[in-house]
Amino acid sequence: GLRRTSASTPGTTSLRLPLRPERFAATLVSRTHAPESATVPSNVEDFVPPSAMVVVAHPDDAEFMVAGTIARWAAAGCEVTYVIITKGDKGSEDPQMTSERLTIIREAEQRAAGAILGVKNYEFMGYPDGYLVHTLELRRDVTRIIRRHRPHVLLTFDPTNRFFSDNYVNHPDHRVAGDRDGDRVPVHVL
Repeated sequence: GLRRTSASTPGTTSLRLPLRPERFAATLVSRTHAPESATVPSNVEDFVPPSAMVVVAHPDDAEFMVAGTIARWAAAGCEVTYVIITKGDKGSEDPQMTSERLTIIREAEQRAAGAILGVKNYEFMGYPDGYLVHTLELRRDVTRIIRRHRPHVLLTFDPTNRFFSDNYVNHPDHRVAGDRDGDRVPVHVL
């Protein structure tokens, strides 16, 4: 479950969420106009933010990271936004599959999975899968989305996590996605 941790940035509270297949970062975004309901209760297990944003590199990354947390929060009234940076247009084993068709399929699958969990908003940024790099354009695009939705909690990848296990190296797109979000808000890596 969720556990409170100390925060080094005034006005933020870090949360430690149960780990899924990889570590991720979370922060309660500091806003002077945040409603009282954004306050973390003494029993963090009962914490439900008014809004949350999950920023991931690929369609289906969010379900591997935080599906249980998102389902619980959404059921309790949290407005959840998914931001998917890439099109998810790579990785099919079907030799007849085109990037265009795979993009359509992956977006539809993401919307269907999100609907089951209670996700309300989707932002598909359309960057090519496998080619994310640290650019000013990407930073601006992510910043615009965060500013538009103004989430109370942001969940994303831990960009410092290079290895999930002894035999799997973290995808470079995941690290770039986590770096971009960490540049936008005070993120406490968990």
